[in-house]
Amino acid sequence: MKAVEPTPIVKAPKNKNDALTLQQQARELRRQADELEAQARGLVARDACREAAGEIRSRTGRVAVFLGAGASKTFGWPLTNELLPIIIDGLIRNDLFEDDRINNRRQNAADRRLLRKTLLALCPGLLIRRDFLNQSKDRLPLVTSLLSMLDFSLMAGHAIVSGLTPEELTDARILLERAIYEAIAHQEEEEEEHYWPVRRSNELAPQLTRWLDRIRRDQTQVAVITSNYDVAIEQAWGFKRYSMPQVSSLGVDFGFDWTWPSAKYPPDVLTRPEEPKRRLYKLHGSTNWLRCGLCDRMYIDPSLTDIAIFAYDRVTRQRNMCHCGHAKLEVQIVSPSFIREVQSPNLIGVWQRALNWLRQSDDWIVIGYSFPDEDLNIRSLFTRALASRETPPHMTVIQFGSNEQTRIRYEAFFPVEQLRFLTGGLEAFLEANIRGVRRKR
Repeated sequence: MKAVEPTPIVKAPKNKNDALTLQQQARELRRQADELEAQARGLVARDACREAAGEIRSRTGRVAVFLGAGASKTFGWPLTNELLPIIIDGLIRNDLFEDDRINNRRQNAADRRLLRKTLLALCPGLLIRRDFLNQSKDRLPLVTSLLSMLDFSLMAGHAIVSGLTPEELTDARILLERAIYEAIAHQEEEEEEHYWPVRRSNELAPQLTRWLDRIRRDQTQVAVITSNYDVAIEQAWGFKRYSMPQVSSLGVDFGFDWTWPSAKYPPDVLTRPEEPKRRLYKLHGSTNWLRCGLCDRMYIDPSLTDIAIFAYDRVTRQRNMCHCGHAKLEVQIVSPSFIREVQSPNLIGVWQRALNWLRQSDDWIVIGYSFPDEDLNIRSLFTRALASRETPPHMTVIQFGSNEQTRIRYEAFFPVEQLRFLTGGLEAFLEANIRGVRRKR
Protein backbone atom coordinates (compact mmCIF):
# COMPACT_ATOMS: atom_id res chain seq x y z
CA MET A 1 0.00 0.00 0.00
CA LYS A 2 1.48 3.31 -1.09
CA ALA A 3 2.20 5.71 1.76
CA VAL A 4 0.79 9.23 1.63
CA GLU A 5 3.43 11.97 1.42
CA PRO A 6 2.55 14.88 3.75
CA THR A 7 2.25 18.30 2.19
CA PRO A 8 5.06 20.67 3.28
CA ILE A 9 3.94 23.58 5.44
CA VAL A 10 4.89 27.15 4.56
CA LYS A 11 6.44 29.52 7.06
CA ALA A 12 4.45 31.68 9.45
CA PRO A 13 1.96 33.84 7.48
CA LYS A 14 2.97 37.40 6.75
CA ASN A 15 -0.20 38.50 4.96
CA LYS A 16 -3.71 37.45 4.08
CA ASN A 17 -2.61 35.36 1.09
CA ASP A 18 -0.22 33.36 3.27
CA ALA A 19 -3.04 32.74 5.75
CA LEU A 20 -5.32 31.46 2.98
CA THR A 21 -2.56 29.17 1.78
CA LEU A 22 -2.16 27.75 5.28
CA GLN A 23 -5.90 27.16 5.55
CA GLN A 24 -5.88 25.26 2.27
CA GLN A 25 -2.92 23.20 3.43
CA ALA A 26 -4.64 22.49 6.75
CA ARG A 27 -7.63 21.11 4.87
CA GLU A 28 -5.35 18.98 2.73
CA LEU A 29 -3.51 17.68 5.80
CA ARG A 30 -6.81 16.74 7.43
CA ARG A 31 -7.77 14.86 4.26
CA GLN A 32 -4.42 13.07 4.27
CA ALA A 33 -4.78 12.26 7.96
CA ASP A 34 -8.19 10.70 7.28
CA GLU A 35 -6.67 8.66 4.46
CA LEU A 36 -3.79 7.47 6.64
CA GLU A 37 -6.19 6.51 9.41
CA ALA A 38 -8.28 4.55 6.90
CA GLN A 39 -5.15 2.73 5.71
CA ALA A 40 -4.21 1.90 9.29
CA ARG A 41 -7.69 0.56 9.99
CA GLY A 42 -7.48 -1.59 6.89
CA LEU A 43 -4.16 -3.08 7.96
CA VAL A 44 -5.37 -4.21 11.37
CA ALA A 45 -9.12 -4.67 10.83
CA ARG A 46 -9.20 -7.89 8.82
CA ASP A 47 -7.32 -10.09 11.30
CA ALA A 48 -9.07 -8.55 14.31
CA CYS A 49 -12.49 -8.99 12.72
CA ARG A 50 -11.86 -12.60 11.74
CA GLU A 51 -10.59 -13.41 15.21
CA ALA A 52 -13.59 -11.78 16.90
CA ALA A 53 -16.06 -13.52 14.58
CA GLY A 54 -14.35 -16.85 15.16
CA GLU A 55 -14.65 -16.45 18.92
CA ILE A 56 -18.35 -15.60 18.62
CA ARG A 57 -19.00 -18.69 16.46
CA SER A 58 -17.03 -20.91 18.83
CA ARG A 59 -19.31 -20.08 21.74
CA THR A 60 -22.83 -21.31 22.44
CA GLY A 61 -25.88 -19.61 23.86
CA ARG A 62 -28.02 -16.71 22.79
CA VAL A 63 -26.77 -13.66 20.91
CA ALA A 64 -28.10 -10.10 21.20
CA VAL A 65 -27.16 -7.78 18.33
CA PHE A 66 -27.67 -4.06 18.96
CA LEU A 67 -27.69 -1.75 15.92
CA GLY A 68 -27.06 1.96 16.35
CA ALA A 69 -27.05 4.82 13.87
CA GLY A 70 -23.65 3.82 12.52
CA ALA A 71 -25.12 0.54 11.29
CA SER A 72 -27.89 2.38 9.46
CA LYS A 73 -25.27 4.62 7.83
CA THR A 74 -23.45 1.52 6.60
CA PHE A 75 -26.72 0.24 5.09
CA GLY A 76 -27.30 3.54 3.24
CA TRP A 77 -29.42 5.60 5.64
CA PRO A 78 -28.38 9.10 6.80
CA LEU A 79 -26.75 9.90 10.13
CA THR A 80 -28.33 12.38 12.54
CA ASN A 81 -25.98 15.19 11.47
CA GLU A 82 -27.08 14.70 7.85
CA LEU A 83 -30.81 15.15 8.52
CA LEU A 84 -30.97 18.95 8.78
CA PRO A 85 -29.00 19.48 5.53
CA ILE A 86 -31.45 17.12 3.76
CA ILE A 87 -34.41 19.05 5.21
CA ILE A 88 -32.96 22.43 4.21
CA ASP A 89 -32.23 21.11 0.73
CA GLY A 90 -35.89 20.09 0.45
CA LEU A 91 -36.98 23.59 1.50
CA ILE A 92 -34.67 25.16 -1.07
CA ARG A 93 -35.93 22.92 -3.86
CA ASN A 94 -39.54 23.27 -2.68
CA ASP A 95 -40.07 19.53 -2.78
CA LEU A 96 -40.12 18.83 0.95
CA PHE A 97 -43.56 17.42 1.88
CA GLU A 98 -44.38 16.93 -1.83
CA ASP A 99 -45.41 13.30 -1.48
CA ASP A 100 -48.24 13.08 -3.99
CA ARG A 101 -50.11 10.41 -2.00
CA ILE A 102 -51.31 12.93 0.59
CA ASN A 103 -52.44 16.57 0.78
CA ASN A 104 -52.21 19.08 -2.10
CA ARG A 105 -49.63 21.56 -3.37
CA ARG A 106 -51.20 24.56 -1.65
CA GLN A 107 -51.18 22.77 1.71
CA ASN A 108 -47.64 21.53 1.14
CA ALA A 109 -46.43 25.06 0.39
CA ALA A 110 -48.08 26.36 3.58
CA ASP A 111 -46.38 23.60 5.57
CA ARG A 112 -42.98 24.52 4.13
CA ARG A 113 -43.52 28.19 5.03
CA LEU A 114 -44.38 27.30 8.62
CA LEU A 115 -41.38 24.97 8.97
CA ARG A 116 -39.06 27.55 7.39
CA LYS A 117 -40.26 30.23 9.83
CA THR A 118 -39.80 27.85 12.75
CA LEU A 119 -36.27 26.78 11.78
CA LEU A 120 -35.16 30.42 11.32
CA ALA A 121 -36.59 31.31 14.73
CA LEU A 122 -34.89 28.37 16.44
CA CYS A 123 -31.59 29.03 14.69
CA PRO A 124 -31.32 32.73 13.67
CA GLY A 125 -27.93 32.22 12.03
CA LEU A 126 -29.45 29.77 9.57
CA LEU A 127 -30.05 30.76 5.94
CA ILE A 128 -32.32 28.73 3.67
CA ARG A 129 -30.10 29.31 0.64
CA ARG A 130 -28.05 27.05 -1.61
CA ASP A 131 -24.76 28.91 -1.12
CA PHE A 132 -25.17 28.81 2.67
CA LEU A 133 -25.97 25.09 2.64
CA ASN A 134 -22.97 24.28 0.44
CA GLN A 135 -20.62 26.20 2.72
CA SER A 136 -22.11 25.26 6.09
CA LYS A 137 -23.68 21.78 5.81
CA ASP A 138 -20.96 20.28 8.04
CA ARG A 139 -21.40 22.97 10.70
CA LEU A 140 -25.17 22.99 11.14
CA PRO A 141 -26.77 22.15 14.50
CA LEU A 142 -28.26 18.73 15.01
CA VAL A 143 -31.93 18.53 14.16
CA THR A 144 -32.38 16.74 17.49
CA SER A 145 -31.37 19.98 19.27
CA LEU A 146 -34.00 21.99 17.39
CA LEU A 147 -36.68 19.40 18.06
CA SER A 148 -35.71 19.38 21.74
CA MET A 149 -36.06 23.17 21.91
CA LEU A 150 -39.59 22.88 20.53
CA ASP A 151 -40.46 20.12 22.98
CA PHE A 152 -39.12 22.11 25.92
CA SER A 153 -40.97 25.28 24.91
CA LEU A 154 -44.24 23.38 24.49
CA MET A 155 -43.77 21.65 27.86
CA ALA A 156 -42.89 24.94 29.59
CA GLY A 157 -45.54 26.98 27.80
CA HIS A 158 -42.97 29.37 26.28
CA ALA A 159 -43.64 31.25 23.03
CA ILE A 160 -40.40 30.46 21.23
CA VAL A 161 -41.43 31.55 17.70
CA SER A 162 -42.77 35.09 17.34
CA GLY A 163 -46.31 35.27 16.00
CA LEU A 164 -47.14 31.58 16.45
CA THR A 165 -49.95 30.48 18.72
CA PRO A 166 -49.42 27.38 20.89
CA GLU A 167 -51.53 25.43 18.38
CA GLU A 168 -49.37 26.61 15.45
CA LEU A 169 -46.23 25.77 17.41
CA THR A 170 -47.58 22.26 17.93
CA ASP A 171 -48.20 22.05 14.17
CA ALA A 172 -44.63 23.22 13.54
CA ARG A 173 -43.32 20.52 15.85
CA ILE A 174 -45.28 17.88 13.90
CA LEU A 175 -43.89 19.25 10.63
CA LEU A 176 -40.31 19.03 11.90
CA GLU A 177 -40.96 15.45 12.97
CA ARG A 178 -42.40 14.72 9.51
CA ALA A 179 -39.38 16.34 7.85
CA ILE A 180 -37.09 14.07 9.90
CA TYR A 181 -39.20 11.08 8.93
CA GLU A 182 -39.02 11.95 5.22
CA ALA A 183 -35.25 12.52 5.39
CA ILE A 184 -34.87 9.02 6.83
CA ALA A 185 -37.47 7.07 4.86
CA HIS A 186 -37.20 8.64 1.39
CA GLN A 187 -34.49 8.79 -1.21
CA GLU A 188 -33.23 12.27 -2.08
CA GLU A 189 -33.67 11.68 -5.83
CA GLU A 190 -37.03 11.94 -7.51
CA GLU A 191 -38.51 9.37 -9.84
CA GLU A 192 -40.86 10.33 -12.63
CA GLU A 193 -43.91 8.52 -11.32
CA HIS A 194 -43.96 10.12 -7.86
CA TYR A 195 -41.93 12.15 -5.39
CA TRP A 196 -39.63 10.66 -2.77
CA PRO A 197 -39.27 6.97 -3.57
CA VAL A 198 -38.72 4.68 -0.59
CA ARG A 199 -35.11 4.39 0.55
CA ARG A 200 -33.59 0.96 -0.05
CA SER A 201 -30.76 -0.72 1.75
CA ASN A 202 -27.50 -1.56 0.00
CA GLU A 203 -26.04 -5.07 -0.15
CA LEU A 204 -24.46 -4.84 3.33
CA ALA A 205 -27.70 -5.40 5.28
CA PRO A 206 -28.32 -8.81 3.62
CA GLN A 207 -24.67 -9.67 4.22
CA LEU A 208 -25.10 -8.93 7.92
CA THR A 209 -28.31 -10.97 8.23
CA ARG A 210 -26.72 -13.92 6.40
CA TRP A 211 -23.79 -13.79 8.82
CA LEU A 212 -26.14 -13.58 11.81
CA ASP A 213 -28.12 -16.58 10.54
CA ARG A 214 -24.95 -18.69 10.69
CA ILE A 215 -23.20 -17.75 13.92
CA ARG A 216 -25.32 -20.31 15.77
CA ARG A 217 -26.53 -23.70 14.62
CA ASP A 218 -30.03 -22.50 15.41
CA GLN A 219 -30.76 -19.03 14.01
CA THR A 220 -33.54 -18.58 16.57
CA GLN A 221 -30.79 -18.01 19.14
CA VAL A 222 -30.08 -14.56 17.65
CA ALA A 223 -32.13 -11.38 18.15
CA VAL A 224 -31.63 -7.93 16.65
CA ILE A 225 -32.32 -4.92 18.89
CA THR A 226 -32.11 -1.47 17.36
CA SER A 227 -32.64 2.19 18.20
CA ASN A 228 -33.07 3.00 14.48
CA TYR A 229 -36.32 3.72 12.64
CA ASP A 230 -35.29 2.37 9.24
CA VAL A 231 -36.38 -0.90 7.63
CA ALA A 232 -32.98 -2.17 6.48
CA ILE A 233 -33.24 -5.45 8.41
CA GLU A 234 -36.82 -6.14 7.29
CA GLN A 235 -35.80 -5.56 3.68
CA ALA A 236 -32.82 -7.90 4.11
CA TRP A 237 -35.13 -10.61 5.45
CA GLY A 238 -37.44 -10.27 2.45
CA PHE A 239 -40.21 -8.61 4.41
CA LYS A 240 -41.48 -6.69 1.36
CA ARG A 241 -44.01 -9.26 0.20
CA TYR A 242 -47.63 -9.00 -0.86
CA SER A 243 -48.97 -12.23 0.61
CA MET A 244 -49.76 -12.53 4.30
CA PRO A 245 -48.87 -16.26 4.40
CA GLN A 246 -45.46 -15.42 2.89
CA VAL A 247 -44.79 -12.75 5.50
CA SER A 248 -46.08 -14.99 8.28
CA SER A 249 -43.72 -17.77 7.14
CA LEU A 250 -40.74 -15.51 7.90
CA GLY A 251 -41.58 -15.96 11.59
CA VAL A 252 -40.54 -12.44 12.64
CA ASP A 253 -41.27 -11.39 16.23
CA PHE A 254 -41.56 -7.61 16.59
CA GLY A 255 -42.54 -7.90 20.24
CA PHE A 256 -46.28 -7.38 19.64
CA ASP A 257 -49.21 -8.61 17.54
CA TRP A 258 -49.85 -6.53 14.43
CA THR A 259 -52.59 -5.96 11.89
CA TRP A 260 -52.42 -6.27 8.11
CA PRO A 261 -53.86 -3.05 6.57
CA SER A 262 -56.95 -3.77 4.49
CA ALA A 263 -60.67 -3.02 4.20
CA LYS A 264 -61.43 -6.51 5.44
CA TYR A 265 -63.40 -6.83 8.67
CA PRO A 266 -62.48 -8.34 10.99
CA PRO A 267 -58.91 -7.60 9.94
CA ASP A 268 -56.13 -10.16 9.61
CA VAL A 269 -53.92 -10.11 12.68
CA LEU A 270 -50.45 -11.65 12.80
CA THR A 271 -49.85 -12.76 16.35
CA ARG A 272 -46.39 -13.10 17.85
CA PRO A 273 -44.94 -16.45 16.73
CA GLU A 274 -44.80 -19.03 19.49
CA GLU A 275 -41.39 -20.09 18.17
CA PRO A 276 -40.00 -17.11 16.25
CA LYS A 277 -37.45 -17.72 13.51
CA ARG A 278 -36.21 -14.14 13.82
CA ARG A 279 -36.55 -11.39 16.39
CA LEU A 280 -36.43 -7.66 15.70
CA TYR A 281 -37.04 -5.31 18.63
CA LYS A 282 -37.19 -1.69 17.45
CA LEU A 283 -36.97 0.39 20.61
CA HIS A 284 -37.88 3.74 19.04
CA GLY A 285 -40.50 2.56 16.57
CA SER A 286 -40.34 2.39 12.79
CA THR A 287 -41.15 4.25 9.58
CA ASN A 288 -43.22 1.20 8.69
CA TRP A 289 -45.59 1.28 11.67
CA LEU A 290 -48.87 3.05 12.40
CA ARG A 291 -50.71 2.91 15.71
CA CYS A 292 -54.29 3.51 16.78
CA GLY A 293 -54.39 5.89 19.73
CA LEU A 294 -57.72 4.45 20.87
CA CYS A 295 -57.32 0.66 20.83
CA ASP A 296 -53.49 0.45 20.48
CA ARG A 297 -53.78 -1.70 17.37
CA MET A 298 -50.51 -1.69 15.38
CA TYR A 299 -50.45 -1.71 11.57
CA ILE A 300 -47.53 -2.83 9.41
CA ASP A 301 -47.72 -2.92 5.61
CA PRO A 302 -44.95 -5.11 4.16
CA SER A 303 -45.76 -3.99 0.62
CA LEU A 304 -45.32 -0.30 1.48
CA THR A 305 -42.36 0.30 3.73
CA ASP A 306 -43.16 3.96 4.46
CA ILE A 307 -46.75 3.49 5.64
CA ALA A 308 -46.23 6.17 8.31
CA ILE A 309 -46.65 8.91 5.68
CA PHE A 310 -50.45 8.48 5.91
CA ALA A 311 -50.44 9.75 9.48
CA TYR A 312 -49.68 13.22 8.05
CA ASP A 313 -52.62 13.26 5.63
CA ARG A 314 -55.06 16.08 6.45
CA VAL A 315 -57.96 14.01 5.12
CA THR A 316 -59.33 10.98 6.94
CA ARG A 317 -59.28 8.00 4.63
CA GLN A 318 -59.46 4.24 4.98
CA ARG A 319 -55.65 3.99 4.94
CA ASN A 320 -55.27 6.18 8.04
CA MET A 321 -58.32 4.86 9.91
CA CYS A 322 -58.32 2.02 12.40
CA HIS A 323 -60.69 -0.93 12.10
CA CYS A 324 -62.17 0.17 15.42
CA GLY A 325 -63.34 3.37 13.66
CA HIS A 326 -60.82 5.74 15.26
CA ALA A 327 -58.97 8.23 13.06
CA LYS A 328 -56.36 9.19 12.46
CA LEU A 329 -53.68 6.59 12.95
CA GLU A 330 -50.44 7.88 14.47
CA VAL A 331 -46.77 7.54 13.59
CA GLN A 332 -45.18 5.04 15.96
CA ILE A 333 -41.84 6.78 16.37
CA VAL A 334 -40.15 8.03 19.52
CA SER A 335 -38.96 11.39 18.19
CA PRO A 336 -35.21 12.07 18.32
CA SER A 337 -35.58 14.67 21.04
CA PHE A 338 -33.61 14.96 24.26
CA ILE A 339 -37.01 14.97 25.96
CA ARG A 340 -38.01 11.39 25.22
CA GLU A 341 -40.77 9.33 26.73
CA VAL A 342 -41.75 5.79 25.78
CA GLN A 343 -45.44 5.57 26.64
CA SER A 344 -47.03 3.34 24.00
CA PRO A 345 -47.97 -0.04 25.50
CA ASN A 346 -46.60 -1.78 22.40
CA LEU A 347 -43.22 -0.09 22.70
CA ILE A 348 -43.08 -0.74 26.43
CA GLY A 349 -43.51 -4.42 25.58
CA VAL A 350 -40.71 -4.18 23.00
CA TRP A 351 -38.35 -2.70 25.60
CA GLN A 352 -39.21 -5.44 28.09
CA ARG A 353 -38.54 -8.20 25.55
CA ALA A 354 -35.27 -6.55 24.56
CA LEU A 355 -34.27 -6.39 28.23
CA ASN A 356 -35.10 -10.06 28.75
CA TRP A 357 -33.12 -11.11 25.68
CA LEU A 358 -30.07 -9.13 26.80
CA ARG A 359 -30.29 -10.71 30.25
CA GLN A 360 -30.35 -14.22 28.73
CA SER A 361 -27.70 -13.74 26.02
CA ASP A 362 -24.10 -14.85 26.35
CA ASP A 363 -22.87 -12.65 23.49
CA TRP A 364 -23.67 -8.97 22.99
CA ILE A 365 -22.65 -7.54 19.62
CA VAL A 366 -23.02 -3.75 19.44
CA ILE A 367 -22.67 -2.21 15.97
CA GLY A 368 -22.39 1.50 15.22
CA TYR A 369 -23.46 2.82 18.60
CA SER A 370 -21.28 5.34 20.44
CA PHE A 371 -22.98 4.85 23.84
CA PRO A 372 -23.57 8.60 24.37
CA ASP A 373 -24.09 9.94 27.87
CA GLU A 374 -27.39 11.64 26.97
CA ASP A 375 -29.04 8.41 25.77
CA LEU A 376 -30.27 7.53 29.24
CA ASN A 377 -32.99 5.07 28.24
CA ILE A 378 -30.66 2.78 26.33
CA ARG A 379 -27.84 3.11 28.85
CA SER A 380 -30.37 2.13 31.49
CA LEU A 381 -31.45 -0.86 29.37
CA PHE A 382 -27.87 -2.16 29.22
CA THR A 383 -27.28 -1.37 32.91
CA ARG A 384 -30.36 -3.27 34.07
CA ALA A 385 -29.58 -6.25 31.84
CA LEU A 386 -25.98 -6.34 33.08
CA ALA A 387 -26.91 -5.94 36.75
CA SER A 388 -29.48 -8.75 36.63
CA ARG A 389 -27.02 -11.34 35.29
CA GLU A 390 -24.86 -13.72 37.30
CA THR A 391 -21.89 -13.28 34.95
CA PRO A 392 -21.21 -10.57 32.35
CA PRO A 393 -21.64 -11.46 28.66
CA HIS A 394 -18.96 -11.44 26.00
CA MET A 395 -19.10 -7.93 24.52
CA THR A 396 -18.05 -7.21 20.92
CA VAL A 397 -18.25 -3.56 19.83
CA ILE A 398 -17.94 -2.73 16.12
CA GLN A 399 -17.21 0.95 15.49
CA PHE A 400 -15.90 2.88 12.51
CA GLY A 401 -12.80 4.80 13.57
CA SER A 402 -10.78 4.87 16.76
CA ASN A 403 -12.76 7.43 18.73
CA GLU A 404 -11.15 7.36 22.15
CA GLN A 405 -14.12 8.94 23.93
CA THR A 406 -16.36 6.13 22.67
CA ARG A 407 -13.83 3.51 23.75
CA ILE A 408 -13.54 5.11 27.20
CA ARG A 409 -17.32 5.07 27.66
CA TYR A 410 -17.46 1.35 26.86
CA GLU A 411 -14.45 0.48 29.01
CA ALA A 412 -15.92 2.41 31.94
CA PHE A 413 -19.27 0.72 31.57
CA PHE A 414 -18.45 -2.91 30.77
CA PRO A 415 -15.88 -5.34 32.26
CA VAL A 416 -12.74 -4.80 30.17
CA GLU A 417 -11.79 -8.49 30.24
CA GLN A 418 -15.08 -9.32 28.46
CA LEU A 419 -14.86 -6.45 25.95
CA ARG A 420 -13.47 -6.56 22.42
CA PHE A 421 -13.46 -3.16 20.67
CA LEU A 422 -13.14 -3.24 16.86
CA THR A 423 -12.52 0.02 14.97
CA GLY A 424 -12.67 -1.10 11.33
CA GLY A 425 -16.42 -0.61 11.02
CA LEU A 426 -19.20 -2.99 9.99
CA GLU A 427 -18.24 -3.04 6.31
CA ALA A 428 -14.69 -4.16 7.13
CA PHE A 429 -16.06 -6.75 9.57
CA LEU A 430 -18.32 -8.23 6.89
CA GLU A 431 -15.57 -8.14 4.26
CA ALA A 432 -13.31 -10.08 6.59
CA ASN A 433 -15.95 -12.74 7.25
CA ILE A 434 -18.15 -12.90 4.15
CA ARG A 435 -16.11 -15.64 2.42
CA GLY A 436 -16.63 -17.92 5.36
CA VAL A 437 -20.32 -17.16 5.22
CA ARG A 438 -20.54 -18.02 1.52
CA ARG A 439 -18.74 -21.31 1.98
CA LYS A 440 -21.40 -22.37 4.46
CA ARG A 441 -24.31 -21.53 2.17
